[in-house]
Amino acid sequence: MKRLFLLNTFLFCFHVFGWNDMGHAIVAQIAYNSLSPDVKAKADALISSLDSFYPADNTFVKAATWADHIRSDWKAFERWHYVDQPFATNRTLRADRLSNENIVWALCQSTFALQHEDKLARAMMLRFLLHFVGDIHQPLHAITRLEPLRPHGDHGGNDFHIMVDGKPMNLHIYWDIGLGQFEAVGMDKVPSMAAQYTKEFPREKMASKASNMTYSTWAKESYLLSKKNVYKLPEGSSPDKAYRENGQRLVREQIALAGYRLAHLLERLIGTSNETLLTGCPAKS
Repeated sequence: MKRLFLLNTFLFCFHVFGWNDMGHAIVAQIAYNSLSPDVKAKADALISSLDSFYPADNTFVKAATWADHIRSDWKAFERWHYVDQPFATNRTLRADRLSNENIVWALCQSTFALQHEDKLARAMMLRFLLHFVGDIHQPLHAITRLEPLRPHGDHGGNDFHIMVDGKPMNLHIYWDIGLGQFEAVGMDKVPSMAAQYTKEFPREKMASKASNMTYSTWAKESYLLSKKNVYKLPEGSSPDKAYRENGQRLVREQIALAGYRLAHLLERLIGTSNETLLTGCPAKS
């Protein structure tokens, strides 16, 4: 009964527009281009089963943004989008305990549902999966930076303020928009940008990483990328050309990798592959 209530609440929650759709759409497009015809058909059928409730998110690519579209109106799933792994700038700082309900946990829930639940649950959890695979590859969705003035962290750069073109912005938003790559770009550009990213970062050159399906490893990768690349600039400063160009390249690489991993995952979740899926998720009884 509790599960049915949650599903019904999902179906009737108010739909709003998400501002960071472009990156998620490109991830989904790269994945979709890589899927076998059989898995494409199965995924399309699951997505279309919710068309009457979410007509604006009625394709595989558009459905990748759905989890953000419901986010402001259904706060219960807010923690599913990130994991606040602590990055302490001072050894005396002690991080808050990690929430068990985080993006790694949510990916495991989505995986289990796609393997074992009924069609309605699978349709919804596929939409979450499309989105969360993108989120976990955004470096700032896997870290919180602790410092004496923010002993509880900066919430993935949301409280870390910078200046971009003379205007204030937080670091998280700057990376969500691809360090400017996704600004003033229409969704009609998604196919060409997906093609550009896969040409720059071909799947065959990322084969080993693309086949790694351990979700905690994905989170650790993003955490380390944040430490090494994202937090290189001082708070309150403006990103210089070198920072911007390095960050933009990293965004393209992460989006390509996320797309390849999403395709690999779906082939094993809803396809006919007999390969054992090693996600690192705990077994459910």
